[in-house]
Amino acid sequence: MMNRCFTIYLILLISLLKADLLTPEDGTPLSKIHVLFEWEQEPNAIEYNFQISNTITFNEILLDTNVYNLIYIDKTHLDWEKEYFWRVKPIFEYGDSDEWIDIKSFSTSNSISSETNNFEVEIYDENSTQNQITLFSCWYDENSIAFDKYGKEIWNSGTTKKFIVHVDKYSQLYGFKYPDNPDDGEYANKVPMKCNFDNNILESYEQKRLNRHDIKELPNGNFLTLDNVYRWSHIPLGEWTEQFQNLGYEADGETHEIGWVHQDIIELNGLDGEEVWRWRFFDYFSEQEYDMHGGTWWQTLQTGYYDWTHSNSIWFDSVNSVIYLSIRHLSKILKIDYPSGNIIWQIGLPENLELGNNNICTELGFSWQHDVKLLDNGNILFFDNGNISHIINNTSDEEKISRMLEIEVLGDNCEIIKEKILPYYCNSMGSVQFLENNNYLINARSDESYIFEVDPNQNMVWSAYLGNVTSNNYRAFRIPSIHPDAYSVIFDSLQNIYLGEIEYPGILLLEETDSLSLKINNKSEFIQSYKYHLNDNMEWFEIITDTIIIESNNSKTLKFNPTNINNNFSQINFNI
Repeated sequence: MMNRCFTIYLILLISLLKADLLTPEDGTPLSKIHVLFEWEQEPNAIEYNFQISNTITFNEILLDTNVYNLIYIDKTHLDWEKEYFWRVKPIFEYGDSDEWIDIKSFSTSNSISSETNNFEVEIYDENSTQNQITLFSCWYDENSIAFDKYGKEIWNSGTTKKFIVHVDKYSQLYGFKYPDNPDDGEYANKVPMKCNFDNNILESYEQKRLNRHDIKELPNGNFLTLDNVYRWSHIPLGEWTEQFQNLGYEADGETHEIGWVHQDIIELNGLDGEEVWRWRFFDYFSEQEYDMHGGTWWQTLQTGYYDWTHSNSIWFDSVNSVIYLSIRHLSKILKIDYPSGNIIWQIGLPENLELGNNNICTELGFSWQHDVKLLDNGNILFFDNGNISHIINNTSDEEKISRMLEIEVLGDNCEIIKEKILPYYCNSMGSVQFLENNNYLINARSDESYIFEVDPNQNMVWSAYLGNVTSNNYRAFRIPSIHPDAYSVIFDSLQNIYLGEIEYPGILLLEETDSLSLKINNKSEFIQSYKYHLNDNMEWFEIITDTIIIESNNSKTLKFNPTNINNNFSQINFNI
């Protein structure tokens, strides 16, 4: 038998000199009751004992469980307006540790929904509805709320009144907030921002005050949003003429005497928020096109300015470099080439309704719509409020209808793919989302505000009544979780090693052919991309920067082979 000589090489993980409890931080107030707990890896541990209590002595334990991972998401044991304590201790092959890593506390703030923290939910088909979280934003309350399938509020935007208008596929939140230091006296959350479910602001542009109907992040990191533009113009002749004249206006159809407000599309640089591109509405439309039938001029008598266009949603198609724009008060949907700004087509109403003579798909008959978006199949999905549906359909005012519409545009014609007529008329706000289970989530605002889920045959499978809490639900979204960033990294064979009298967490390599092995665990409900960087101070390993994709609730093991062992130990750095 040939004897083999082993040389021991040591990799030191200096960042893990002592394991700690990471999230939630000690004493943190949380505006959620689905809580992510995270801690660092303990050398030689095979799993961890995790406990939650409502007392610091842990004489009343709410949860006691063993966890292999370094994170745990609790969805069942926490409630609003409470204080909690949590602790973790490692379990080794020979048994439990005698010491807890630490004990930390956190509290939950008050809910927004009600004293019972519930919305009234009806489930008509348990097997057909999507078991996920529903999030919606409130226009006048200026906040956002998320609740579970059964109506339990599980998150809110807290006291900072973050108004969410868009959630991307990774559950990054986009919307508007109040300025940190208001300097213009304007009372509204009109500062564009990007945030997360910890209510941390990731990006914001404090000097901007913009129209808060929509904001989208572009692939280049810039932001697309809407900007109000004011111009002085006339009051057209109509049934309202005498009342304007009684207020002192000429109201002769010619004199420029009142402000008209329209919206331009603007692109903001993602680094500093400076404007880098603008689509000017007035370059393509004139004051000859305005609402004659929806009551906007009667509203102007109250407001003192004319809400000309009320554009309310934008959608960017990065594949074809196209922007879709919803212009509510003109009942138009535009397809705009980017960056030229040329209008490819505009879907709208027939010529006899005096809103242009170059509209296509006039047979659709939608009016005052919201939330236009492009689906993966190329179809267009939107919420038809139907404010002048009685005029379009020549019916009585009591027969106004609101609809969800999915359409396919074929040249200058459109085909209705899906249509859901709602059980009641919704004169303002509203949204619709196509779900992963092929259902549709419909947010319908009125005095009887609801969020519905309907199946592909337009059968109601789930509904939530919001009217006991709010009646200004602007948009709603279905999301897998409020923890898209739930992941951990576990190093294989991590142990405590003494160098002289000091103990370090490290990994022993018995041969130069041994590899550094670690596992990335995606514990979120999302398919996620993870970018990582590896280097060490003795250059045993090549510097590596790479990105991997991990399916929901899955993991991947990475192995790194040393290429240049030139010392007895090296300090490694792994960032993700």
